[in-house]
Amino acid sequence: TLAPGLELKSDMVVAPPSLNPDGTARAWAPGRSILELKSVPLPEALTQLAHTARARTDALVGSDEPIGSGDRHEALKAMARKLRATGMGASSACAALAGFNLARCQPPKSEEEIARLIEWEYTQADAVVADSSWALGNGHSPNGVASFVVLESVEEREISFYWKGRIPNGMVTLVAGDGGVGKSTAVQDLGARMTQGKGAPGEVKLDRPRGVVILSGEESTAAVIRPRMRLAGAELERVRVLDLEQAGFTLPSGVSALHAACVEADAGMVIVDTGPAFLDQDLKSNTEEDIRRLMRPLMTLAQDLDLVVLVLAHFNKGEGRDSRHRVMGGAAWVNASRSVLFIGPPPGANAREVSDRMVAVEKSNLAAYPPALAFRLDPCPEDSRYPQVEWGEEVEGVSASDLVSRAPSPADKTERDEAKEFLAAELAGGGVPSEDLKKKAKEEGISWATLRRAQKEMGIKAIKEPGGMNSPWIWKLPPPETASKGKVLTPPLKKESVSTFHENRLVTEGAHPDARAPSVVTEGAHQKPHNDGRRSQSATPRAREHLRTDVRRCEGEAPDPDELFG
Repeated sequence: TLAPGLELKSDMVVAPPSLNPDGTARAWAPGRSILELKSVPLPEALTQLAHTARARTDALVGSDEPIGSGDRHEALKAMARKLRATGMGASSACAALAGFNLARCQPPKSEEEIARLIEWEYTQADAVVADSSWALGNGHSPNGVASFVVLESVEEREISFYWKGRIPNGMVTLVAGDGGVGKSTAVQDLGARMTQGKGAPGEVKLDRPRGVVILSGEESTAAVIRPRMRLAGAELERVRVLDLEQAGFTLPSGVSALHAACVEADAGMVIVDTGPAFLDQDLKSNTEEDIRRLMRPLMTLAQDLDLVVLVLAHFNKGEGRDSRHRVMGGAAWVNASRSVLFIGPPPGANAREVSDRMVAVEKSNLAAYPPALAFRLDPCPEDSRYPQVEWGEEVEGVSASDLVSRAPSPADKTERDEAKEFLAAELAGGGVPSEDLKKKAKEEGISWATLRRAQKEMGIKAIKEPGGMNSPWIWKLPPPETASKGKVLTPPLKKESVSTFHENRLVTEGAHPDARAPSVVTEGAHQKPHNDGRRSQSATPRAREHLRTDVRRCEGEAPDPDELFG
């Protein structure tokens, strides 16, 4: 209520195509549609009235005065906004607002009205803000309405960067890497620089120091974040931190509270560590639609407040996959971000063994890809328990995909060596059934996959025992001259013995002419056969049966079918 008889309805608009009381649809007068008329500034007097009324409502909510019938709706709405801004869930907020209503409103509103207010605040408020900004000419389109602009009327603007080519202003940047590689340390160092008014490495000084808001899902505020930021030189009064010990805060439902914290801190940077840790409960971290539901309000936040949002994510264990699929949750995180940075040790190095690191751009929709940048994580001179970042020089010729390939760790080598030692000891006295080896290896803590890799490297043969399909496969150490080469030797083959099954699959003379699978398979048999117009020779029971039939007819040695198809 602005004045007696004058109300400003921010959440209620009567406009086409809503219905009249008689059921007919309202329509715009010719030439008077909001799509045809340009918006005009609100008169200063009306703007002042609105600010005065809002201030009076806020003061009323914060006081102990009774709230009369003319002010109840706005006061309850204001209280609902405050409850949501704290990160409180909808059900808890509904209970709190109901108590406020009973204690302060005269007469109190009904429970149904309280529930509707909370439902509106938690499901519709953000949509109304977006729709109203569109109506005022800010370029957003309301649900169900396509808003087209004449390109000639669009004013061009340059994209600005906090870190040229790497971190754009007003947008979301994804920062990914293996756990423990130093992602949090690196981005918090950037945040510490911002609180001092310093630019990113190699960039000019900022026009003013700005605040930083950190959402931490993995690190203790008191034991890790505060000392790390202090040692990095951060102005701690400019830093706001929320960690998972403060249960109940998730995104995007908590974006209003995040917005308020950013405004209060004059933030220039928001760090979400990690993105999946703060997803709303009903969102999945591997679904592109859900990830975009998180990213869209963060993008709006970045644009509205002219800040950068850094969302951290871990790599998965998908060795050898395309680099953008190495982000935990899949390529959806990469697709939804305008810029993506990978952090890792130099190519070929192990993060546990060296303090050298690199940051490289995996994706940039906004600028040319800059070279990778080197940095180090050395013990801080003031307190060696914490690392400090020493930024280095750009390195030509290193891409983000180079940082994805992990060097074999000492633990990996040890597991393989243990498997080889196990096989050498077990097979020293002669052949052993593969199933017996598998069981005993499991008891020793050796996985079947590791055992098979060790078998291949040692050139160990798998030989089918006579006696039918159910007879076991026997693993035997190869002769010394074969073992040194690390492969199973096959007898010489004539040119006419080449099978059409696959160019790498060769069948010995004497094999059954109707055989659909090879009797002896050379290295490469694990490759998927070409489709030559016949039925696929995949790992079907029928294909396995043909293979076993040929094995029985063959006098030589053949690989285990599980190795061929497994």
